[in-house]
Amino acid sequence: MTLPDGRRCRFFPFHVCIKGVSDAILCRDDEDFDVFVKYIHICARRKNVLVVVYIVMSNHVHVTILAPDQGTADAFAIEIKRMFSMYFAWKYGRNKVLKYLDASALYLDTNSYLRNSVAYTLKNSLDAGCKVDQYQWSAYRAIFPSGPVTGLWPVSRLSTREVEKIFHTNMDISSTGWKIDDKNRLDPASACEASYAESAFNNDISYFYRALGVTDNAVMEARFMDGPRTRLNDQDFHRLVSDTAGRWFNKTVDELSLENKIRLAPYLYHVSKTTPAQIARGLGLEKTMVERLVKQR
Repeated sequence: MTLPDGRRCRFFPFHVCIKGVSDAILCRDDEDFDVFVKYIHICARRKNVLVVVYIVMSNHVHVTILAPDQGTADAFAIEIKRMFSMYFAWKYGRNKVLKYLDASALYLDTNSYLRNSVAYTLKNSLDAGCKVDQYQWSAYRAIFPSGPVTGLWPVSRLSTREVEKIFHTNMDISSTGWKIDDKNRLDPASACEASYAESAFNNDISYFYRALGVTDNAVMEARFMDGPRTRLNDQDFHRLVSDTAGRWFNKTVDELSLENKIRLAPYLYHVSKTTPAQIARGLGLEKTMVERLVKQR
């Protein structure tokens, strides 16, 4: 396949997840969602990867990409963090949002996981109480489209000033083939490698719909968002809990209130990659309570 810079290269599929740590909200209004969608594609061009599908939610983002190697996929994820952090700081005056963002890129080593990545990504719209085909911040409309979309405008006709205003970048995007609608929103069909996504389902739309119906979001979330859980050494974990309790509340672990522990549990789950059982032991909570807290994070 051809890289954004014109070179030909062998590609491999990756699932990229970007999420706000704890309760950090990334997108607060339509402008934020729109900017994040555009930054996905701008960063893809900067890091020489291809976007297959994506979805932008209020506190997390999923992107299935094609990249030549793991390092390139990781660089793409980091570049999105960097660009959106700069935008967030400019708009909201918060300069440390970077530390509230986590980014990971997981190699999709089987065709089954590739199909699950595509289906799971698009099905996230259900969490927003929206049907998959009606959520406006995803690439759903790019896959198996029912017909051409009218009223689109090629970005090649935009002036440099218009590109800066609409895409929040000074990068030259005139040769991308992208199109925007009457609200200046990027048309996903013009920017995504939809044919690759369709080929994952043998170019069969009924196969695609079946996958949307049977994909287990809980299983996919554990793989794509949480990653594998690894039990830490108890001594190292206790040190992490103690250090965090001191930084957050200026208290020892024994001095933590129940409210303090409830706030700490999702954070420790995220940063330590350990199990709910070990977090429960470290904080002196019931395991079932920790499981509920990390599920609701």
